[in-house]
Amino acid sequence: MDKRGRLWLFVATAVVLIGIIGCAPGEREVSGTPTFVGSNECRTCHAREYQGWLETLHSQGIQDPEANPKAVMGDFDVESDVRTFSLNDVAYIFGVQWKQRYLTETTDSAEQGDFLILPAQYNLATNQWKPYEAEAWQTRPFTQKCSGCHATGVTNDRLLGVEMNVGCEACHGPGSNHVEGEGRERPRSIVNPAKLPSDIGAMVCGRCHSRGSDRESNLPFAVNYIPGEYLFNTFTLLETTDTEHFFPDGLSKAHHLHYIDWRQSAHALHGVTCMSCHTVHSTGVNNKLQTKLPGSTLCRSCHEMNQPTRIHAIHSFGSCIECHMVRTAKSAVEGDIHIHTFKTVSPAETVADPNVRNSCSCHPASAQEMQAIYEQTVGAAGSSATRELTPPQTGGS
Repeated sequence: MDKRGRLWLFVATAVVLIGIIGCAPGEREVSGTPTFVGSNECRTCHAREYQGWLETLHSQGIQDPEANPKAVMGDFDVESDVRTFSLNDVAYIFGVQWKQRYLTETTDSAEQGDFLILPAQYNLATNQWKPYEAEAWQTRPFTQKCSGCHATGVTNDRLLGVEMNVGCEACHGPGSNHVEGEGRERPRSIVNPAKLPSDIGAMVCGRCHSRGSDRESNLPFAVNYIPGEYLFNTFTLLETTDTEHFFPDGLSKAHHLHYIDWRQSAHALHGVTCMSCHTVHSTGVNNKLQTKLPGSTLCRSCHEMNQPTRIHAIHSFGSCIECHMVRTAKSAVEGDIHIHTFKTVSPAETVADPNVRNSCSCHPASAQEMQAIYEQTVGAAGSSATRELTPPQTGGS
């Protein structure tokens, strides 16, 4: 065979091989709507991420007290007029951070495949039992109030989801196609929030670290949202004009409002998202909040400490967080949640509403006295800082 013949034979063989390889199982197309498979399916290939996730609060929020007795933090030995139930009534514990609530399974709820939240919670900071929806607890099933953010794989047809807690698919989307896919198809068949545009990526966190209502079912969580999609197609955020959850100036009063706070911030405008500061697959530094670096060190990794106005020089020994993330909100006790607008709150805000904490609340002087000092010290920049307190519109639509 001459040289030209050998060349054509090589080309023909290559074409055939490419066709065969293209049809090989490793490159088969995975089609169809993906379904939820549970986090255990992820551990074989993603062992490090899976093990890190086990150390986070996302995996620990709801636990079986029989399987893990140490997870029970409430004092069931002490007599309490508030707590009208015993540990024997508890099917699952609910919460490990600020407070702990308790799920029970009644005859009626079991028939519906549901749970009820018992009428007292244990506040971990004060070691006290406090009432929780004591008058209405029997009309508040878990699937109607909580499951959308405390279970994974929730749909209209399956409101308990496929697993309790915030599993892998809560952030990465349903994974059946990813599990079944092979070769180059696998990365394309799952959502990686870190690779999404910053605003869309933040929505993955925002669907639960916020309050609002599902557009279709009106449940207080996004039922049919899939990570990577535009959240506000299916979910409407609570407005900052809601006086039950926000102060008149837009500062949050309650937990589950971090995302709404963040949308008011300069961080949101510049693409600094939740994942810029918080770890997801590990505990990060040794604190409750899973931040990448401790305290002000995290802030200073991006921000210069002393600006030309020397505003920050007056607290060179202090904490960025205490001034720029004031504890205005409540989860279990007053002021146990930092706001995420990252804006200073002047003492004038407390003068207008004594219930508002301000950035100078650590000082013993009155709010009026501190406002005078604030204006003298900050000077012209003080009016700028005060102007920051007027939030933009935040309604998700």
